[in-house]
Amino acid sequence: MNNISILKWFMALAVFVMMTFPVSSDAQVPPRFYWKSLIGGNALPLINMDMSGNANPLDPAHFIDISADVSFDANVALAGYGRTFTLFGKSALAAALLPVGRISAQGTVQGEEGGRTVSESTNGFGDPTLELVINLVGPPPIRNMPDMLRYEPGFSLDLLVDLIVPIGENDSDSALNMGQNRWYGRIAAPIVWQLGDWVPGRRTTLEFLPSV
Repeated sequence: MNNISILKWFMALAVFVMMTFPVSSDAQVPPRFYWKSLIGGNALPLINMDMSGNANPLDPAHFIDISADVSFDANVALAGYGRTFTLFGKSALAAALLPVGRISAQGTVQGEEGGRTVSESTNGFGDPTLELVINLVGPPPIRNMPDMLRYEPGFSLDLLVDLIVPIGENDSDSALNMGQNRWYGRIAAPIVWQLGDWVPGRRTTLEFLPSV
């Protein structure tokens, strides 16, 4: 099976996943952590996010119907550490990520005497994420500066696995928590296809991230 056939298969899978499962933002995973870099490199991501909407950004499954008069507001920072290395001769990355911040929610509850506004908030540390990314199809690992100078990304297909560990702040009497008190995770197949010369301003990049 050539690279074009693999791309077509995973594009179809990506469309199926997006149509079958609800798409929501997960504040616990930094974007493009699967892009290739020099082997032996260290990353210290620090991302601050201000978000609002009808879903808890640390638990996308906890959402309120958009027709209801309820909203979430969050200020969350994501900090962590990642390192690139080789695994079975392929480019790989392992990372640990920890969200910390504050989430609040407010809404109107209808009763016999009319509506009343209720609110709740929480702050502290969320559940840490452990992430492993390994390249399945793509260019060889970038081991040194000469490899970096000769690097031509072309087509790349990775396997990405996330595991969220339930040790964040959680109160069973509260409906809103930084930690979710449950193990969960994600399996994804990041696809990056660089078209054109590897020169800024003279290339086009197609990216797909089918995940469950």
